[in-house]
Amino acid sequence: MEIEFKEGNRSRRVLLIVGVVLAFGTAVAVFALTSGAQPAQAQQATKSVVVATADIDARTVISADMVALRDLPDDSSIDHAYTDPSLLVGRSTGTIIYANQPITPNLLAATEAGSLFSVLGPDETIGPDTPDWRAVSLDVPDAQAVGGMLVVGQHVDVEVSTQVGVGSTSSSDQGGGSTGTGDMMAVVPVAAGASPPPGVSTDCWLTPYGVATTDTTVARYCTTSQLFESAESSKITFQDVEILARDTTHYVVRVDAKDGELIGHLQATSSIFTLLLRGDGDSRALDPANYGETTNLYIEDYGLPIPEEYPRPNPSASAAPTP
Repeated sequence: MEIEFKEGNRSRRVLLIVGVVLAFGTAVAVFALTSGAQPAQAQQATKSVVVATADIDARTVISADMVALRDLPDDSSIDHAYTDPSLLVGRSTGTIIYANQPITPNLLAATEAGSLFSVLGPDETIGPDTPDWRAVSLDVPDAQAVGGMLVVGQHVDVEVSTQVGVGSTSSSDQGGGSTGTGDMMAVVPVAAGASPPPGVSTDCWLTPYGVATTDTTVARYCTTSQLFESAESSKITFQDVEILARDTTHYVVRVDAKDGELIGHLQATSSIFTLLLRGDGDSRALDPANYGETTNLYIEDYGLPIPEEYPRPNPSASAAPTP
């Protein structure tokens, strides 16, 4: 019995020693693995990019003390960040840039130093199929520009109110007086295939002063005996226009060359502009056929009461006819 007891103690001591050795080996392996991982993390690639040293407001000209180089982990988020601070000095910001934020081209308002805005966006290029973008200025009082609270970068529709002059013409030669009923003859455009407005005669032309036509499937100009007068007419004429810059009531907007030419003409004729703010991201096109206002259309569409003389004259008070 004594010999068996001693042999059992010896077996337990052997197992204990083996357990200690295994535990030590495991600890050494864990230490080796963790020690090897640390150098890998320390060796992660970095990239030196330009960041803002403090918050920079929108439409601010960047100076040298506003930017600095900083090493950041090299990943896709800084692929387009500037790496040379000198390329940013003199450039204008298009939006607020926060402290320590990497500066990328889409945060700038102008493509050239010293300019407060650019006709082209940071990612836009000029090609044979791109629009002929131009910058043109509009002078719009605050009362007609959302209370003067519009800011650069917003998109607006431009309503134009202009004086429309109507001259009289006869149905036979487009150059004479009235119809004899008191209604003045006028030439009005009629769309291809469209029904002419009431009072339009059968005398139509391909252009206001062109060749006569009886073809109703083409756009034409026809005489009408409707009563017209020279007065103001308003219509949303330019849609989804971006504001590039603003100085008090002067707005610089981006339009194509054709619209820029028209705006220049309208300003020369003392037309009045009203800016209608669009919601962010709303680029839907409006159908021009559904828009356009005159005072008579306003009265007819909304049933506006027509003022009358009051008190009304007493018919019985009229002078009796002379015998």
